[in-house]
Amino acid sequence: LEHISGLLQWDQYTKMPPNGSDGRSEQLALLSSLAHAQLTDPAMGELLEALEKADLDEVQAASLRNTRRNYERAHRVDAVLVQRLARAQAVGFEDWRIAKEASDFSLFSGSLRDLVDLSRERARSIDDRQEPYDVLLDDYDPGLESDFLDTSFGRLRTELSELLHAIAGQPDPP
Repeated sequence: LEHISGLLQWDQYTKMPPNGSDGRSEQLALLSSLAHAQLTDPAMGELLEALEKADLDEVQAASLRNTRRNYERAHRVDAVLVQRLARAQAVGFEDWRIAKEASDFSLFSGSLRDLVDLSRERARSIDDRQEPYDVLLDDYDPGLESDFLDTSFGRLRTELSELLHAIAGQPDPP
């Protein structure tokens, strides 16, 4: 289901005809809902419990940990919110494309606001004790926190500024 969603998104980004976003947003919302239902199905929990008792190699154990983590996070998010977010992402992309073409951010600002609000709501559903950005960051890089990024980017800002200052005014290389 996620692979099909990926193909539909690719099509939306590359070949979908104008004015197709309404139908596409409904398709993606449905697929997200179906995938969420499968991931949160009690049978999935039973399968995970059975696998946790199995003799797994290192790669299998890591895969099981990731799946368990996704299962637990998905259980905290309401299915209706999953659909709303998928729909908003599809509509938001189309609004972004139109705004970019017109060089008019105001055509996208409402969709962006909706996406941020829904993402914050999803983050609060998963863990309302953490900063929403850290919860969402955990989707892409488990265990990474914004404090680490702040430190890393702060160091890069300093070092890159020094580099830019050092080469400013130098003649262009041949």
